[in-house]
Amino acid sequence: MKATAAPSDATLTVDTSRRAAGRASAGPHGRKPLTWKKRSTPWIYMAPAMLVLLLMTVAPAIFIFYSAFRNDKILGGVGKFVGLDNFIEAVTNASVQHAFLITFGFVAVAVILEMILGFALALPVPPRSAAAT
Repeated sequence: MKATAAPSDATLTVDTSRRAAGRASAGPHGRKPLTWKKRSTPWIYMAPAMLVLLLMTVAPAIFIFYSAFRNDKILGGVGKFVGLDNFIEAVTNASVQHAFLITFGFVAVAVILEMILGFALALPVPPRSAAAT
């Protein structure tokens, strides 16, 4: 805000903004910009959980990818590299195909039932009005 007093020929301007008071300039919404410390604090708090999630998801995925191309035994024994043989056997083996079919059927039925149940539970809930928000 600027206050202006106009004597005869000279203009007197007094700057009463935040910058003139020695404070940091306001951001686009009238707030002070966050410092690096305040911006990084949430990431520091989330870092341990993110590290655990990373170790619990990425490490097993790498091991599975490694094991998919080998013929290892579950309880000991060192296998050898077999390339795509495991995948070819999975596609051509009748019992594996049957297991895929059973799994696909279970997933299809479960998803359909969950959708029906979700809609059935949501129907009696009244919609929120614009005045309530």
